[in-house]
Amino acid sequence: MEYPVWQLTTLGGGFWVALISTVHVFVAQFAVGGGLFLVVTERMARKSGSQPMLDYVRKHSKFFLLLTMVFGAVTGVAIWFSIALLAPGGALTLIHQFLFAWATEWVFFLAEIVSLLVYFYGWDRLDAGKHMAVGWLYFFFGWMSLFMINGIIGFMLTPGDWLETRYFWDGFFNPTFWPQLFFRTALCVMLAGLFGFVTGTRIDDEEARGRIVRTCAVWTLIGLVTALPTGWWYIMALPAAQYELAMQESARVAWFMDSFWIFGPAVLVGGLALGIRMPKSVGFPLALAIMLLGLGLTGSFESVREAARKPYIIWGYLYSNGIAPGDMDTINEAGMLKAAKWVPEDLREVTEDNELEAGRWLYQLQCASCHAINGPLNDIMPKSAKYTEAGFDAFLAGMGKLNRYMPPFAGTGDERAALAAYVIRDLHGREAGELAMAEPGDAEIPEYDPDEAEYVLLAWADKGLRFATDTKAIRLRPAGQNLNAMLLLRGGFPEKITEDVTVSFTAPDGFPELSDDMAANDEGTLRAEGSRCCPTPNPDTTRIPP
Repeated sequence: MEYPVWQLTTLGGGFWVALISTVHVFVAQFAVGGGLFLVVTERMARKSGSQPMLDYVRKHSKFFLLLTMVFGAVTGVAIWFSIALLAPGGALTLIHQFLFAWATEWVFFLAEIVSLLVYFYGWDRLDAGKHMAVGWLYFFFGWMSLFMINGIIGFMLTPGDWLETRYFWDGFFNPTFWPQLFFRTALCVMLAGLFGFVTGTRIDDEEARGRIVRTCAVWTLIGLVTALPTGWWYIMALPAAQYELAMQESARVAWFMDSFWIFGPAVLVGGLALGIRMPKSVGFPLALAIMLLGLGLTGSFESVREAARKPYIIWGYLYSNGIAPGDMDTINEAGMLKAAKWVPEDLREVTEDNELEAGRWLYQLQCASCHAINGPLNDIMPKSAKYTEAGFDAFLAGMGKLNRYMPPFAGTGDERAALAAYVIRDLHGREAGELAMAEPGDAEIPEYDPDEAEYVLLAWADKGLRFATDTKAIRLRPAGQNLNAMLLLRGGFPEKITEDVTVSFTAPDGFPELSDDMAANDEGTLRAEGSRCCPTPNPDTTRIPP
């Protein structure tokens, strides 16, 4: 670890990066789509000869200038400031590998600023043709800025052949470059319409207000409808490992994905309502509410994209805590506290006296980039509350192996024990060996006659028997995984039964995400009303998804 640690607790876990980057992307994508909206709406107003509409475009351009150039620029700088403190290794890699791309993007951004200023101050100084030509130039520079940043953002999730070649163009035109570019362009168009609703409500002329609101509805719906196929293209372009993590493995990603499918239809319904049912009577509060739904849609997508690359900040190259996979063997042998240059000298060896303080430093070095302490984002407290100290030590030993969503622990066994002691003793205030979970109860075993039974039903969880705690009890993990089942017809040659059979189970209290009954279809895939299901990759088993 080459860099000092920004020690955060409640607002740790990437909170500042998530907050600042989501708001910035929301405004930055509006800056692209809104530029096109300005020039197209100006052309429509001039062609129709509507002075109220032309006055609206002029006022909208002032709002656009202040929001995108002032607020957008400030939040852009804030992103660099926050990632330089929270993920310096990742930031440095992006600068070193894409210096030419960043320089090109900054040229386009400078051209954006100049052209937008000329556009805004040229309303009374340029004739109509030249003024709209400047508007088209602004949109071109804005979209090219998106083009350049898109390659770098996509590289972080899907670096592709760059991992072997270290070739600039392999990283820039990565496997998700084109689908992500078209998807983001669609979002830009949608956001232009959503922001147009907000300023369109300020038009005094009722006829012009109705026309502008209907125009904004068209932009919103075209952008949203286009985002659906391009978003699917983007998902399908993900390499197998990232696709599996995003779509099948991580409950956290599933929550963000569910949010995306909630905000999407909400924006669709809001756009239709404003554009068809009440274009002339729409008020500012309603328009603002629908725009905020667009913020939720943008934020949920960005969260899925960010979460899908875990446990890496740059997939396959750098873990989310800034440790390179290639350095793991060295760190495991020498120790994390010795490898980190900014750790105090008296903490480089774990002793009985400094164990908790050493554990606090290890938490900041390896956990704080993703986890908060009693905070709003990925709080470590409820996630570790059920463990004893020895149990949490065992959990840390399985990171990166049993739990692929987290990077493996880097360091010696003594350091791992110190981190477990810090989390359980210091954060939770429990003594070593004190158990936070209830004792397991007795399970009812169904009757089964091995001599007379015609069938045998086997069931197992993907991860169930790989997890044990120091309660000396082995149990299946709770909801959020796959349960497999196989029904066999007994005999000299056992036969798998996959047709004309119903396999069901009852979910115990406390597991509301699971359906009470799940029925197998003739392909061997269990289906549940209200549950997320996926095709069974192995036709020999029946799979119950969460």
